[in-house]
Amino acid sequence: MLSIYNNCAVVSDNMFGDRCKYQGRAREAFPILIEKAKQGEPIQYGELAKAIGIEGAFAALNMHRVLGSISNTLCWYQKTTGENLYMRRLSMIVVKQHNRLASWVVDDLRKLLGREPSFADYESEVLSHIFNYDKWDIVRDIIETELREKL
Repeated sequence: MLSIYNNCAVVSDNMFGDRCKYQGRAREAFPILIEKAKQGEPIQYGELAKAIGIEGAFAALNMHRVLGSISNTLCWYQKTTGENLYMRRLSMIVVKQHNRLASWVVDDLRKLLGREPSFADYESEVLSHIFNYDKWDIVRDIIETELREKL
């Protein structure tokens, strides 16, 4: 997945289409991520993949496309509404086993901080902003309304 810190991810199409299977899975994953964000809890890749029916040898690749689709949809939302930068980082609450960070998250933090990031940096620079964002219900409702109109 490409960085979503300064630019929108370009690996995946947004959730507004049915051209690719991952777009439907992104629509399934989106409310799960929002609930986790509201609860202040990261989620592991494997847990999210299982919840949306992704299994097998290509699960990691499929999850990157799912998360890229969510990120692009949130980028659309941000450009449409002028909302803040942090909410489009929602995909960053997905962690590997034992709370290890995905390489693309580490890369974004390294660019932001100018040094090798720690888990504490991840908590303060990423999680705290996502978990403290108080408009997740509004974001979900607007995107779900847009989805109903486009599908």
